[in-house]
Amino acid sequence: MAKFIYKFRCLFSNRLKSKAGFTNISDNDKNGAFAGCKKAATLLSKTFNTWFGSSDFQPIEILLRNYLDKSESTRILLTTENYGLRRLPWHEWNFLKDFPKAEIALATPNFQRVDTTKNLDKKIR
Repeated sequence: MAKFIYKFRCLFSNRLKSKAGFTNISDNDKNGAFAGCKKAATLLSKTFNTWFGSSDFQPIEILLRNYLDKSESTRILLTTENYGLRRLPWHEWNFLKDFPKAEIALATPNFQRVDTTKNLDKKIR
């Protein structure tokens, strides 16, 4: 998967650089760069979902599917020190298509949740 992430980032970075200033790049070259970037993004998404479809992740997905309610808003909090895992395209996970009210939140293991409901009872003057 790292290979696909690297390829996408290179193509995307080159596309951003060509938009940043005046260049001698033809429209055909720009369209080709865009198509290459889009193809790399699609391949990355497919690879990402294949990885999640592997036998290593199936027990996790089955547990989530049994535990979560599709009609309820849900935040799945992933805590990891691994910078690479935090940079994956989690929004592309096919699991989220079946749970439209679910979202992925990323945090480091030392994350502490702030309870915002305590302040809702106080009146604003």
